[in-house]
Amino acid sequence: MTARGKSIRTMLFAIAMLAVIVLLVVLSLKARSEPAIPCDIDHLDLIDGVDECMRCHGETGIIPLSEQHPINQKRCLGCHKYEGSEQ
Repeated sequence: MTARGKSIRTMLFAIAMLAVIVLLVVLSLKARSEPAIPCDIDHLDLIDGVDECMRCHGETGIIPLSEQHPINQKRCLGCHKYEGSEQ
């Protein structure tokens, strides 16, 4: 392989790595928007969230989780915060 061929391969590799880094930065900066927990009588007394949340949002609850909800259902308050609180 010639010196010019190695130089082109190195430049293409550098461009590909830069593209990957830019993609990762963009994806990490993308805002996530989990629904806020309403500040109403049904939600104000949540302690750990899991059992209390699943009473209404479990499979047989009055407002079950959607099929698009992430699988991790053990830490509701890890993602969802009360309305008006910092995310």
